[in-house]
Amino acid sequence: MPLYVFWHIYRQVINRIRQIAQSKIKNMIVSDTKCSEIMKELMISVVVCTYNRADLLSDVLKTLVNQSLNESFYEIIVIDNNSKDNTCKTVKELQRNHHNIRYVLENRQGLSYARNRGWQESNSKYVAYIDDDCKVPEQWLAVAKSVIENISPSVFGGPFYPFYNGRKPKWYKDSYGTHEPGKEARILNGKECVNIYGGNMFFKRTVLKSIGGFDPKFGMSGNKIAYSEETVLLKAISNKMPDQIIYYDPQLFLYHLVKQNKMKLFSIASVYFIHGRYNYYHSENKIVNLNLESNIKLRFLVISAKIITAFAFDFAFSFVRNNRKQYPYIQNYLKEHTFKYLMKLGMTYEKYTQINK
Repeated sequence: MPLYVFWHIYRQVINRIRQIAQSKIKNMIVSDTKCSEIMKELMISVVVCTYNRADLLSDVLKTLVNQSLNESFYEIIVIDNNSKDNTCKTVKELQRNHHNIRYVLENRQGLSYARNRGWQESNSKYVAYIDDDCKVPEQWLAVAKSVIENISPSVFGGPFYPFYNGRKPKWYKDSYGTHEPGKEARILNGKECVNIYGGNMFFKRTVLKSIGGFDPKFGMSGNKIAYSEETVLLKAISNKMPDQIIYYDPQLFLYHLVKQNKMKLFSIASVYFIHGRYNYYHSENKIVNLNLESNIKLRFLVISAKIITAFAFDFAFSFVRNNRKQYPYIQNYLKEHTFKYLMKLGMTYEKYTQINK
């Protein structure tokens, strides 16, 4: 073979190798760019904390994966707080078709532990929390994205409205299962920060990290009913980080299940008492006046007796109430008026237990 022919073939081979190498490098750069863009677009981690509610969990997850917002913008993190039912299996089945769902097991029992695990697992700019017995409309995350891009608040949330899985009593008003702080979008200042509902709230992850997240002393734990974990956190952010924007948008609504047992008077009365206990810790007006005196037990009994007496008189009045238009049923009067004494009694009880620790 003449030398010039060999040289010509050699040049062609070298040029072809160079073209292939350049093409590979270009594709790698494009691929890295796309990955970077996807990471930038993943702005929200939706955290769903759950405990033994596989049937309800399936419903809320189906509404989350059918959002109008493209899946590249968000992920769903299910925090299983030691469930004994089919929670894990339910999540795994949905993961087959939806790759933006993650499953995490949190062994420490308690809603606050689960919520903290949620933001610790997240790599997104914002962390959203919703309850496992909620349903979200398809535009929910699109509205959240708009709030983030236009307002960029540190915390924001919206209202919720009720839905039912059975027939509700005639006396039960939809307003009892509604949380709607207003019809207008606005910044929440000072005391208004507590208007953000715990089952429909978004936080900047950096804010949660800076403040330390949720206090494990508060919130549900297994079957134990407890409250105030989000209220304590919101007040801490408002007081310690006053420059941070806390925002409310009525368009960011969702639906919350009112279960049958939640519409029974005894259950409602119990909730008022328990709310009173936990409200004690963040109430600015601690109406319970138990001084550190020698006979603190007697003082507690006297105050409790006064509250119970007022409760009894108001309960009796419910049968002869005059305003039947405002309170068409006895249950309406008890729910809207009489049970306030149970909240006060709960605060009294909690202060007594703290003093005697």
